[in-house]
Amino acid sequence: MDGSFFAPRTSQDVTHSEAQELCQFGLTARLALTPSTMHEAWHLRHESYLAHGLIDPKPGSLFADAYDRPETARTVVLYENGIPVGSVRACLHDPEAANDGSPTMPGYEIFPDVIPELLKGFGSPARPPRVTEVSRLVCLPSRASDSKIAWALMRMGKCMTELLDTELTLISARTRHVPMYRRIGFHKVADPRQYAGVRFETALLLGVKSDYDIVQQRFPAMATVQSNDQWLCSLEAGDTVPVFPININPSQGMTQIKEESMSQQNYVSG
Repeated sequence: MDGSFFAPRTSQDVTHSEAQELCQFGLTARLALTPSTMHEAWHLRHESYLAHGLIDPKPGSLFADAYDRPETARTVVLYENGIPVGSVRACLHDPEAANDGSPTMPGYEIFPDVIPELLKGFGSPARPPRVTEVSRLVCLPSRASDSKIAWALMRMGKCMTELLDTELTLISARTRHVPMYRRIGFHKVADPRQYAGVRFETALLLGVKSDYDIVQQRFPAMATVQSNDQWLCSLEAGDTVPVFPININPSQGMTQIKEESMSQQNYVSG
């Protein structure tokens, strides 16, 4: 968006109910900046993974991990008419921490031999690239085949890479989801391995920010995500914001992906 969606009002002036009225499909998003919102994300993760047999039940029906640290991670919760329906996380890679044995994104734990070599092709020793892994894309089990939720999660993942000023984005994707991510501009860089804390394997995929213009042209749901957008500033401030601009229909892009490269019905929860 060009910033006109909320202008000339400030982010603090936009209330939850007004955001819902401006939102297509009743979908809004909020950054998890409070314990209650973070618990909503952890509960969604738990219900999603548990319903698909990918984890054992956890205490309190919450699924958190060591990568939820606020200094290096951002988590967004999606709401449909005020009800939590999905969540996604982005973890910023900290090279110094990784060198000391404390990786700050789960993919580094799974692909410790691949990622360092991969990153050598970008940036320089004096200025390594800023890298974020988008993970924990989950939704209510009853909404796992909803294309709008899938696009909303991917869009919000991209938003968080903008908030973290990311040049490279990594995604550890289940095999069934690899074709979808490749269609939106990601490149497979490693074959599947067992992922941390869950009962499935993931391949490693890489997205480069400089390629994103092409993605925005092909898939409207991923368009108009810019670091200087007032909408994105509102999200960063902790406001509840509409997921999609009113002129975007996310179902069109998912239909294209389904026709070209997907036969599975379950888009998310993995």
